[in-house]
Amino acid sequence: MRKLVYAFLATLLLTAGARAERLLVAEPAVPQPVEIRYVEGEVIVWFTRVMDDAEVLAAAREVGPTIGLLDRSSVTPERVLLSVPHGREEEYARRFELLPGVLAAAPNFVYRLEWTPDDPYYQYQWHFNKDDFIYLEEGWDINRGGDSSVIIAVLDTGVAYEEYAVPSYEQTEVIGGTYHQADELSDVTFVSPYDFIHSDSHPNDQHGHGTHVTGTLAQNTDNGLGPAGVAFNCRVMPVQVLNWEGSSEGWSVANGIDWARTHSADVINMSLGGYGSDSVLHQACIDAYNAGIVLAAAAGNDDTDTTHYPSGYAEVICVGAVDYDADRAYYSNYGSDQEIMAPGGDVYADLNDDGYPDGVLQQTYHTMGPVDLDDNFDYWFFQGTSMACPHVAAVVGLMISEGITGPANIRATLQSTATDLGPSGRDDEYGYGLINVEQALGGSVMLLATDPVDGRDDVGLNSNVVLTFNTEMDTDSPELTFTCSPNPGGWTRAWSSGNKVLTLSHRDTFVFLDHP
Repeated sequence: MRKLVYAFLATLLLTAGARAERLLVAEPAVPQPVEIRYVEGEVIVWFTRVMDDAEVLAAAREVGPTIGLLDRSSVTPERVLLSVPHGREEEYARRFELLPGVLAAAPNFVYRLEWTPDDPYYQYQWHFNKDDFIYLEEGWDINRGGDSSVIIAVLDTGVAYEEYAVPSYEQTEVIGGTYHQADELSDVTFVSPYDFIHSDSHPNDQHGHGTHVTGTLAQNTDNGLGPAGVAFNCRVMPVQVLNWEGSSEGWSVANGIDWARTHSADVINMSLGGYGSDSVLHQACIDAYNAGIVLAAAAGNDDTDTTHYPSGYAEVICVGAVDYDADRAYYSNYGSDQEIMAPGGDVYADLNDDGYPDGVLQQTYHTMGPVDLDDNFDYWFFQGTSMACPHVAAVVGLMISEGITGPANIRATLQSTATDLGPSGRDDEYGYGLINVEQALGGSVMLLATDPVDGRDDVGLNSNVVLTFNTEMDTDSPELTFTCSPNPGGWTRAWSSGNKVLTLSHRDTFVFLDHP
């Protein structure tokens, strides 16, 4: 008996417990509370005259006992940056403003580019725009939509990417005589298309699933129409490995992976899967991984910890799904292979009260199962790990565009920068946590790991401490200060791995009292 590999879909047609809803009318946006952000533990104070460090600290003692001098403006030396207790920034700023000789004081507010796409349905894409969630907008301020040199392969039911007459051998699988390009994919650059179901070079979507997935990856963005995509400047390689019913055999999927590998793909998105390990499919994943390709696959929609493939292979990022509240979606698989979570949605809920279900919104066919090619395209809320997976694949596209390369390095970065969910550290329900686009792109410096201690424990005589950061560091940065005891001068530093790894060596026992 041949094993089938099924797409995990968000339609009632194929997947029990999953659902889709259509966006019919766009209602006016509900005003949202304004989010105010500032750097934790920092206050800016502007004195009326230049004060030396001792005077600054003396003034600070009138406000509180635990205030330190962090920096002084080289342009306006009357202005200084002070450290204050976390969570009390606004209080301390108000205290400083009451002191004589202070012109102004404020928390160190965070400012960023105010760009969000003008797509009218973007307001319904909570999976992109929700505050303190996946931080996509902050990530776009670092890399807006990726680079056209990056190719993301979509192994799926095909993509609605061209105008093409339906061949005679496909006429029983769809309704209508001509495949059409989805409106929201008109600006996407498609490369090296292939159809392993029909053995031709026209992988047109016969189901609707692949078009929806591609929308999350790269659909037209900031064009005044519909919703947005994540990596909208990256190129897409459409590869059909699933038939009009959303299923196929391992033969087609392995061929699709090999096609992507031999046609310069950088990322492979596989919103599909099944149960039972397949050594042929695994070898195809190994070959792609060894060729420098990042593979991402859906964890599965059966709420089980049974190993699922290809997401269960070591070379593949296993992507689970969360709902609006960042809880594991009720359908999402879990287990020892769980690696990264991304929004998959729940179309039975409306937790943000926008009048629409909390699914993942993208464009696909108006009529599915079978597809009616003569009907218009429409906007659908889907749910599933199939919907979560392209969020991750697209972010990988942004990372590569930003110069973060290599499958192992990319995965380590995704893991170390994810927002931890559930028990502290990696766990079988949430893996390493929810993808954080801003941090994955190196949006701010993070101390990822210390070896062998956590920065506050004793280090033995002649021991080394290795600090690993999430981005290339300025080795002369004044922020890289370490206080050691009992011998403050008895240590040396050595940088490696493109100034991301710092090795500190000491000739005596010391303790880190402060570190980034």
